Amino acid sequence: MTWVKLDDTFPTNQKVDALTADAFRLYVEALCHCAANLTDGQVTRTALRRLWDGDPAELVDAGLWTASEDGYVVNDYLEFNPSRAEVLEQRKRRSEAGRKGADARWHGKSDGKSHSTSYSDRNAPDPTRPLDKTRSPVDNSRPRLRAVGELRTDESDGSPVPSTSPAVQEALRAARQRKGET
Repeated sequence: MTWVKLDDTFPTNQKVDALTADAFRLYVEALCHCAANLTDGQVTRTALRRLWDGDPAELVDAGLWTASEDGYVVNDYLEFNPSRAEVLEQRKRRSEAGRKGADARWHGKSDGKSHSTSYSDRNAPDPTRPLDKTRSPVDNSRPRLRAVGELRTDESDGSPVPSTSPAVQEALRAARQRKGET
């Protein structure tokens, strides 16, 4: 995608400021057309018919356009916007950089070292830090809990685990009553 570069004083430029609303719109639409189609400021008669059905004489009289063999040329277009060659060169550079980045990501860096790490490498201890031997990587000291509906139970014996929430306390009491416990 290309961009039209307009100076922030563009609407108040004396040539542009004198345009009618229709001519101003045609001028901006033509600038967008030139940028999108990389025409270097050329507006062919065919393109002009798609953009506007009127006469662009007002733009020529204002000194913004010059008549050419196949249509019109936007004066000073290349002074403010990149040329077709510059845009294509930039696209080529960006495409090559993207290809190199993807290649490095998926196939390793150019120096032969892998750019990515495996899952097991990411979970391995950091070799630059001392190991904490007092803590196991998995804490098995607490009983594992599982959810059963609204109630939480201990996996080892299936008994309800007390909760501080009054609503859960009430649900636990109701569950015990249903089981025949009091």
